[in-house]
Amino acid sequence: MTRTVSENKILSETRWIAAKLILQSRGFSILLILVAVLRALGDFDWANIGSWFFFGGLGFMLVSFIILLVVMEKRIDKQSRNY
Repeated sequence: MTRTVSENKILSETRWIAAKLILQSRGFSILLILVAVLRALGDFDWANIGSWFFFGGLGFMLVSFIILLVVMEKRIDKQSRNY
């Protein structure tokens, strides 16, 4: 499986602030997609399991990004207090 340019950048970056910016932009784009899905609820066939997987997968990714950002910020704060 090939990685995207932004995934390679996150993996090669040693500074948290650079990876944080990429994750925030991805999270924001997922949020906008979810807003678009909510605006077009009638256009989806909710009897089809694929619609649920699409909506649930995007929601899960957004929540995962938020949790990752919060955990990493707490870790950075803890490390900065130790110095």
